[in-house]
Amino acid sequence: MFKCNKGVTLIETLITILIVAILTMGIYKLIDFSIKVTTENKHRVAATTIANQKMEKVRNLPYSDVGTVAGIVNGVIFDNETVTQGGDIFQVNTFVKYEDDDFDGLDGAGDTIPTDYKSVTITVSWSTNFDNDSVINSSLIAPRGLETSAGGGTLFISVFNASGIPVEDAQIHIENNILNPIIDFDADTNSDGELIFYGAPTSTEAYEITVTKTGYSSAYTSERNGVNLNPTKPHSTVVEQQKTEVSFAIDFLANLNITTINQDLLENWQVNTDTTEEDQTNPDLDISSTGNMYFVWEDSRNGNDSKIYAGKYNTSGTSLWASDVIISSANNQVNPDIKVDSSENSYITWNDNSNGNQDAYLVKIDSSGNDLWGGSKKINTDASNKDQTHPQLFISEVGFTATTTVVWQDNRSDDWDIYATRIAENGDYIWSPDIKINTDATATNQYSPAITVDSSDNIYIVWTDERNGDQDIYAQKYDSSGNNLWTNDIKINTDATATNQYSPAITVDSSDNIYIVWTDERNGDQDIYAQKYDSSGNSYWVDDVRVNINIGPSAQGGSKIALNPSSNSAYGAWYDGRNDDLDVYASEIDLYGETNLIANVPLVISGAKRVGENPIIYKYSENHTTNAIGYVGLSSIEWDAYSIELQAGYTDYSIVMSDPVRPINLMPSDTIDVTIYLD
Repeated sequence: MFKCNKGVTLIETLITILIVAILTMGIYKLIDFSIKVTTENKHRVAATTIANQKMEKVRNLPYSDVGTVAGIVNGVIFDNETVTQGGDIFQVNTFVKYEDDDFDGLDGAGDTIPTDYKSVTITVSWSTNFDNDSVINSSLIAPRGLETSAGGGTLFISVFNASGIPVEDAQIHIENNILNPIIDFDADTNSDGELIFYGAPTSTEAYEITVTKTGYSSAYTSERNGVNLNPTKPHSTVVEQQKTEVSFAIDFLANLNITTINQDLLENWQVNTDTTEEDQTNPDLDISSTGNMYFVWEDSRNGNDSKIYAGKYNTSGTSLWASDVIISSANNQVNPDIKVDSSENSYITWNDNSNGNQDAYLVKIDSSGNDLWGGSKKINTDASNKDQTHPQLFISEVGFTATTTVVWQDNRSDDWDIYATRIAENGDYIWSPDIKINTDATATNQYSPAITVDSSDNIYIVWTDERNGDQDIYAQKYDSSGNNLWTNDIKINTDATATNQYSPAITVDSSDNIYIVWTDERNGDQDIYAQKYDSSGNSYWVDDVRVNINIGPSAQGGSKIALNPSSNSAYGAWYDGRNDDLDVYASEIDLYGETNLIANVPLVISGAKRVGENPIIYKYSENHTTNAIGYVGLSSIEWDAYSIELQAGYTDYSIVMSDPVRPINLMPSDTIDVTIYLD
């Protein structure tokens, strides 16, 4: 006979232990849950009993005594009490106010006595390791007659957020220390963000009101004193039988992070020699093989009607002509563009608006500014009365032969599209008819084109595009025969917000890399931004680069770009409002120099909101100093427009500009990173 001995393996033992552990944990959690439920029920029963007992005492009081010791409805009840029951501690808050019943009309609508009866709200709350909660008991207490007159006035408080939406459950603290008895209590706004007190005792600028809510900014009234002579929102006044309305704005808090740096920035210089206050706008430029820079622009120096002017400079910003040269003396000449050939002859195109509709024209001048064609040539072949505007051109040279490619915006299809043509040196059209450039087939608008040609005679065209509902920069690539080489138009600007980017310009370097500039509103005003792409449509720079360097929020626009063939460096030009009128500025375009963090920079940071007028006292105005890595963070501050300046007496550096441009518009829940450029 055989005998079989069965044992328990290690795996079976571990599984058994795991099952027991799971069951034990489940039982523990069930017991813990049962304890919490039992404890919560115990506290709730006790709190309900306390609230009911408190309310019963209130109902047994004479009507004149129903009120709180430091409340607007004055009485014998304590606003806040601590009650211990069964070893547990409870906080008891009693809130009493007058109610206006519509049975006899409402305040402001014929009812002269809005203190019809009183409402009493008793809140009993508790806080333990197991639970935190409260119970509320409310009741109306009526006088023996229909109503009584408590006298006083009406204090109406409203609280809303930055968008004007009412804020519910905002905590209102009210003090009045000149009354006897004094007023000192808290209350919450209703679902309409309101709190109304009928029968408030009369007093002049004595109701001190503070509004708070967890996670929100605060708002308050201010005392009129020797420092704050004229408070923006003084302590409130209540007048007999009149309504005092006071409103407050609070909202979610925000964060402002500031970094102070030193960096080699781009040098901007003025192009036009006109020194009057008349405007020079919409410039364009090109650079010859010897490095001479040729500019054209719209000019109003001779009156309100714009004419086309030109100037010649070296790359150091020195004028090479005695004065600016007028190109077209007729009125209403706009949107000029210029390209320079190897002999430093300039080809200039523009819009002529003087004949009722808009057509595009072209002229050729030599390096001294002399007309070589004896007049201008009309470009577009469309013979209708539709408009062809914003012409842009490029000169392609093979040997001694120059081919002109012109692009423009065209409304022959009733919306704006981009069209182009190529013209031989003798004036014959190589592309006939004109070619539509943008591949977008919707009825959205494409306009403000710009053009360049690479070493393989491929044509790059950029424009402003509304296909996404806002303005963006798009591009397309064509060969010399007019065939598009990119399947889809490419979006250029990396900014993904709904802000506008428009009016682009483009150039290409000797390696067929593409530089594009445009006007950009991502900072709340107009700035000039740039981006660099390869010939396949891939961007080189992770972020678009801001070109204009100026301290204030003045407008910059109408950007154009050209390449210096001798240095392979890109230069930009634009109109600039930093001098209070519009001038033409220029700068080399490249990535900024190496960044150096500047430590221990003392700053004055001030919001625009005021608590005092004449003298002006800002609600937020504080001194801060950047740390050892040039950083200071302001967390949980109020939404506002913040200025950032250097503290008085600091002379190590001066502020060149900030990004984004100051003042910084900080909205609720925002986190904005600000770079302060110092020199």
